[in-house]
Amino acid sequence: MRLYRLELQAIGPFAGHHAIDFAALGRSGLFLLEGPTGAGKSTVIDAVVFALYGDLAGAESSKQRLHSHHAEPGVEPFVDLVFEVEAGLFRIRRSPAHERPKKRGTGTTPVNATVTLTRLHDVDRPDHGDVVSTSNQEAGDEIGHLVGLNRTQFLQTVVLPQGEFATFLRSSGEDRKKLLEKIFRTHVYERITVELVDRRRAAMQATEAARTELATAARVVAEVAEVDVEAIDPAALTAEVDQRHVEAMATVQAATAVLDAARRTLSDAEATVAALARRADLVRRTARLETERPAIEQAVERIGVARRAALVVPYRDSARAAAAELERTVALHRAAVEQAPTGLDPADCDAEVDRLTAELRDLTDLARLEAGLADRQSALDEHHDRRAQMADRRAEKADQLAGQPARRAEVDTRLTALRARLAHRGALEAAVGQAEAGLLAARDAEAAETELLQRADLVKELHGNAASALQIHTELRLARIDGMAGELASRLVVGESCMVCGSDSHPHPARRGADHPDEQAVDVAERRARDAETSFEEARTAHVVLEQQVAHLRDRAGGLDVAAATAHRDSATAALTALDEVQADHDDTVAELEQVDADTETFRALTAELDSRLATLDEQIRHSAESLAADRTLVDAAAATEPIVSTVERLQAEREAVRRLRDTAAARTSAERSDAIAAGDLEARLVEHHFASVDDVDRSTLATPDLERLEHQVTTHREDQARVEEGWADPSVAALIGDEQPDVAGATAACDAAAAEHEAAVGLARVADRRRTQVLGALTALTAATAALVEAEADAAAVIRLAGLADASSPENLKKLTLGTYVLLRRFVEVVDAANARLGAMSDGRYQLRVADEREKSSSGRRTGLALSVLDADTGREREPRTLSGGETFYVSLCLALGLADVVSAESGGVRLDTLFVDEGFGSLDPQTLDAVMAELGHLAANGRAVGLVSHVEELKQRVADRIEVRRAADGVSTLDVLA
Repeated sequence: MRLYRLELQAIGPFAGHHAIDFAALGRSGLFLLEGPTGAGKSTVIDAVVFALYGDLAGAESSKQRLHSHHAEPGVEPFVDLVFEVEAGLFRIRRSPAHERPKKRGTGTTPVNATVTLTRLHDVDRPDHGDVVSTSNQEAGDEIGHLVGLNRTQFLQTVVLPQGEFATFLRSSGEDRKKLLEKIFRTHVYERITVELVDRRRAAMQATEAARTELATAARVVAEVAEVDVEAIDPAALTAEVDQRHVEAMATVQAATAVLDAARRTLSDAEATVAALARRADLVRRTARLETERPAIEQAVERIGVARRAALVVPYRDSARAAAAELERTVALHRAAVEQAPTGLDPADCDAEVDRLTAELRDLTDLARLEAGLADRQSALDEHHDRRAQMADRRAEKADQLAGQPARRAEVDTRLTALRARLAHRGALEAAVGQAEAGLLAARDAEAAETELLQRADLVKELHGNAASALQIHTELRLARIDGMAGELASRLVVGESCMVCGSDSHPHPARRGADHPDEQAVDVAERRARDAETSFEEARTAHVVLEQQVAHLRDRAGGLDVAAATAHRDSATAALTALDEVQADHDDTVAELEQVDADTETFRALTAELDSRLATLDEQIRHSAESLAADRTLVDAAAATEPIVSTVERLQAEREAVRRLRDTAAARTSAERSDAIAAGDLEARLVEHHFASVDDVDRSTLATPDLERLEHQVTTHREDQARVEEGWADPSVAALIGDEQPDVAGATAACDAAAAEHEAAVGLARVADRRRTQVLGALTALTAATAALVEAEADAAAVIRLAGLADASSPENLKKLTLGTYVLLRRFVEVVDAANARLGAMSDGRYQLRVADEREKSSSGRRTGLALSVLDADTGREREPRTLSGGETFYVSLCLALGLADVVSAESGGVRLDTLFVDEGFGSLDPQTLDAVMAELGHLAANGRAVGLVSHVEELKQRVADRIEVRRAADGVSTLDVLA
């Protein structure tokens, strides 16, 4: 991976827009990122990491620090990075979540984080390319795929953060394991171990459950077979229950045969008793039927006569109905003759009806016309009334239209006066805005002055702390120098040369005082003094910035305090509020003027419409009056001798009487003909069915219930006769003579005894069968439980052994290393080997790192296996990494970091890392060690990698020409310059 160009704006202490050309900086191999503490060197690294991964380099850093507090409101913060990987050239632009001023009103509104990932075709044309993604989640996944490293791996291979690897070097095995698990992604082995342990637990539980199941099955067999558990013999038990079952079934078969014979004997006796009872019943029923025979024969004869009479009844009824109808029509015709005109022949009725209908048709139209004359006169009167009302309304609208010009002139005059008063609104609004801004500035200035007093006290306190810490450091350093002889003497060994004079005898070595400070105490005091000085400088800078802010706020407030600024704001607001009332009057007056114009148009339109409607109504009145006069003349001429309505009623009554005469004459003729036909049909049926007269038919007719009753008696008698005959034909009855005496009681007793014997045999057989079923089922379950236990033990053996090896609980795991620790140990050995390849050169052959699979002395872990020690060639002894000095810790940590970078690159599929940043630590190196470190970094640069050194050490400025200079102004805003 190679970085080409970085742009940032409103990020951290950088309020403006800045660009870094990494391609130009990397041509020489080494470049320096330098500047005073807190100026923003680490912010440049954070910008690179944020562009790629959306997060910062430091684990404890917050993304809230990204958006610059020094940038002007509304300036968008962003980071824009152009980089190259194996897959091609890409550009990524990210903007962190931030607050921007609202477009309307006061306050701020949140803006979500954004990202745009683009594939470029030419590094010199960054604005031309194909957008890959604009989704934060999708772009993050794509970056991990393109770079080949996640954020943690990137920070261990490309960016070596300030102090991170010193922490890694000195950490315990447990903490080292956690970091390496993330880097090498060996958590899969931990999951394998957990899965194996879970499977071992499940296998052991399954085995124990199988043993429990086997014991339970054995107890069940013992209970159902009524034997001891130790005496269970499946083959013998099976043979025993089978034999008992066969014997019981044979007993049941014999008892069944005896029971069947007894039941047949009892059935025969019961059948004879039943046949004797049926024979006695047949004797009684035969006698009864002979007694009923004469009455049944009479009933049969009566039914025959009634059925013949029923065939004549319809003709009798038709003849009587025809006679009644004839009598009715004769009466109606006689009445019609009395009401009809005298001497009118029925044959002339149709012609008379036609003549009367024609006269009525002519008179009906005149009658309808006469009836509507009154309504038409009323309608004409209403038209005259409407015409008068419409004329009055037209005159009213004409008067209103004539008064509109004067009304409009009055409203227009008032509107002109209001517009003149509103001309000063712009000036009043500007005055209110200035007063509001002045009041806010006065309030901010008052709050800032309070904070300024607090910061002044803090600056004094931090200044005292810095002076005290510096004095302590100076005293400890001088004390160590004064006691250096004793410190050197404490390292002398009898027989070995003195490192000062070279003598191998030490007759009078110097003594080190009890309160002699060691190198670590001096380093701690130096670090505390430096931290205290940094805190003091930061507080003093913040105090100066705050003083400038107070002065600026007072100037914006125009020298007014909060009370005066509030009064000024209220005065301006009151003037503007008064103008708001004028504005309301103006708006109302404009609306009134528009209403006047609308009313004018309305009155004009109404006047024209009323003129048109008056003309139309006049024409309707004239036409209606002429039509009414003509129709009244016509009606008067027709009613000269008799009212038209009376004439119509008389003619309608006369026509109805003629119609009745015609219809009743025709009905009488038809009734006479029907009566003659019905009388002839009745006479023929009387002769056909042998009746002398209608009265004879009436006497022979039976009502339906009576006929049905007689028919039921006959049918019932015949059915009983047939059943009696059928009963006598039954062989079981025919074979009897009537004096047989069967022994039913004896047969019943014998059958009951046989049934009791059979029931007892069946009960014994059921018990034997149930015991056989239970024993065989229990033996089957015992066999299955035995097989399940064998299978469970076989299945558990392999997983128990694997789990014991994986979690280091098995004696076979001699090193007591878990699977995940073992894999990490192999990777860690590779890292240490790669680190030692550089550490020998940097330490001039003095130090080598060693890794062991036992736990460290300072570790509380039982099976960590990632112990790390430093072999000191000068003493031949191994040391704890914590005993190294600050400078030694830096270059040992650097070697370890570079070694890890090499291994991670290989683990990531050979990811090419062309850009590397090393953050701080060079200030703790002596010149000789710095030469060795720089030489090793130079080897990296010579192999095509661009190495950026983040430091404020002055000597590095003399060694590295290409650089990024970061400077901070008095107001806290940082700028950067690129020298390549």
